[in-house]
Amino acid sequence: MAGPPSEAIDDLEPEVAPGPPAMSPGTRAFVGGVIGAGGLILAHAFGQVSGQPVSWFWVTLLVLTAATGVATLRVPGKEISFSISDTFSIIAALLVGPAAGATTAALDCLVLSCRMLNSRRSVPRVLFNMAFPAMATWISAEVYFRLAGPAPLEGGPAGTFRLMLLLALFGILDFGLTTFTVA
Repeated sequence: MAGPPSEAIDDLEPEVAPGPPAMSPGTRAFVGGVIGAGGLILAHAFGQVSGQPVSWFWVTLLVLTAATGVATLRVPGKEISFSISDTFSIIAALLVGPAAGATTAALDCLVLSCRMLNSRRSVPRVLFNMAFPAMATWISAEVYFRLAGPAPLEGGPAGTFRLMLLLALFGILDFGLTTFTVA
C-alpha cells in the first residue's frame, strides 16, 4: 500500500515558531563582550553593596523598580512600551552610589525580560538585557562622582550650575551608552 503524499506528512508536523535570527560572528562577539563586561561590573557592584549595611532607602528603590518594571505603559496604536523604572535606577546611582545604581538597573531589566514572550526570551538575551543598562548606569555614575568630587552641592549659584551640568552629563552618558549598545 502506498503511503500518503509528502505534502500530507508535512501538514501533520507541528509548526515550530521561528527562533531568533542567527547572529554573525561579530555580533556574537559584541554580545559576549557586553555580557562579560556587564558581568564583571555587576560582580564588582554586588561585592560593594554586600559589604555595606543595607540601606532601606535603596531597598525601597529596588521594590519600586520591580513594581514599575512590571507595570509598563503602552503607546496607543504602536508596538512601543516603556517603563518609569529607569528613574529609580538613576536615583539609586546618584544617591546611594554607582554599585547600587548598576544593581538596580540589572534588576529592572531582569523584571522586563521576564515579561518578554517565551519565544523571544533566551539566556543570552536576558543576560545582555541585564548587562548593558548596568554598565551604562555604573559608568555614568562613576564619571559623575569623579567629576563632582566630595561636595557636589556646594558653591552657591555657580555650584548649582555645575551640578546641573554634571547631571546633564550623567543623563547623556547613560542614554548614549544604552542607545549605542542596543543599536
